[in-house]
Amino acid sequence: MNPAHLAERRAAALLVAIAAGLFACALAQEAPAPKPPKVLVSQERPSALYRTGETVAFTIRCAFDDGAPPKEAMTVFVSLTLDGGKALAETARVEIGAAPHRVEHTMTQPGFVSLNAIGRKWQGDTVYVSALAVAACEPEKIAPVVAMPDDFDAFWTRGREELARIPPDVRMERIQARCDDKQDTFKVSFANINDTRIYGYLLVPKTGRKSYPAWVSVAPAGVGKPREDFLDGRMNAITGNEAICLFMGVYDHDLGLAPEFYKSYRNREGGVAAAVDAPEKYFFYRAILGIDRAIDWLAARKDFDGKHLVYHGGSQGGGMGLVLAGLNRNITAASIGIPGLCDHTAFLQGRAPGWPKVLGDLARRKMTPEQIAAMTKILPYFDAVNFSRKIRVPVIVCMGYLDTTCVPSSVYAAYNVITAPKSILPDPNQGHGVSRENAAILARWIREKLGLPNDTAAPKTPPALAEGD
Repeated sequence: MNPAHLAERRAAALLVAIAAGLFACALAQEAPAPKPPKVLVSQERPSALYRTGETVAFTIRCAFDDGAPPKEAMTVFVSLTLDGGKALAETARVEIGAAPHRVEHTMTQPGFVSLNAIGRKWQGDTVYVSALAVAACEPEKIAPVVAMPDDFDAFWTRGREELARIPPDVRMERIQARCDDKQDTFKVSFANINDTRIYGYLLVPKTGRKSYPAWVSVAPAGVGKPREDFLDGRMNAITGNEAICLFMGVYDHDLGLAPEFYKSYRNREGGVAAAVDAPEKYFFYRAILGIDRAIDWLAARKDFDGKHLVYHGGSQGGGMGLVLAGLNRNITAASIGIPGLCDHTAFLQGRAPGWPKVLGDLARRKMTPEQIAAMTKILPYFDAVNFSRKIRVPVIVCMGYLDTTCVPSSVYAAYNVITAPKSILPDPNQGHGVSRENAAILARWIREKLGLPNDTAAPKTPPALAEGD
């Protein structure tokens, strides 16, 4: 064959190969690999509530978005734990296709049974799809693991006395962009121990009244919070500019700074879960004392009505609400959402502790035995359970069974020791958040405790629950 013709044929073959490859790529783009089916789990009892000795039953199935089961079974690993703590059974490997799989367990003690189902193999490929379901066994009988230190009251009395010796040095800075004919908004800060300050925002109504009810909130976890836009959405949506609002952060940095500052701050050593060798060195020591001082200042304002000072917060702010309601006698009621800081030493009985999980399983693996022993003694001074024992005002608590951050057993450990009038909103299908329905109940409850009129249709108390139940 003529060399020129041979070169032409080779070039043509190469072009065909390239075209075929491009066509295959186009087909691949038009027809992506099918998504694996979802793993779906549920409790067989809608309330997810059981008594000790009853059989807890879960159903696991696999299905695509349209609800159709897969033709080829998925390999699913199933584990049962005591609310994310110790295993209640050996991890099981099951093949789930068109037929669902049933899991049973009998609880011999009060607590939460957590079922975690993870799909790992489908059509020969490694995948990761997971689902969680949780059932409660007599949660009202869950007892906390954390012990009450003999000198608990003396410890906090000393801390407050230490701070009292430091002049408050209250600083207020008007935020003009967030002031209008309805309210004035300020950044506020107070002198704190260890040559630090505690920072927050203050919203003051401008309706012409001489005095107002007040409410206080502490930010959820996260460096850089609270944010100014967060204030308007959370506080004014409930109070309607009819209450003085104090919103506090827990860190020793100013608020409203550039994002770059908070990014660098997050990279510092220490924090809410850092191990220390003395209670005065633990992160929340200065935060609790500083915010306690801020509440005293709020209660002493001439424009406060002297009758209604309500707390509301969620997650970190929920745990701090239990702490402050037990510590500060100016608070007249507390609304607590998905609280952290509860039952830090729950690992001693095989349960997962609440956020920040200082002594959670993964955290303990990074600690020395000496650090674990030290923190086991230190954390009870900061446990919301021990402050909850001292609460003397009405409390409402909202929590979710599927919350793996502030696990339900830790919440009940704190709730069950409260002897003041109380209500709880347990949600079997809620994770780390609050449903719209429960948020409406909380909003109505808060307005009632602030002495404000209610025009919402939300029920006054949780369904089938009343204060004092």
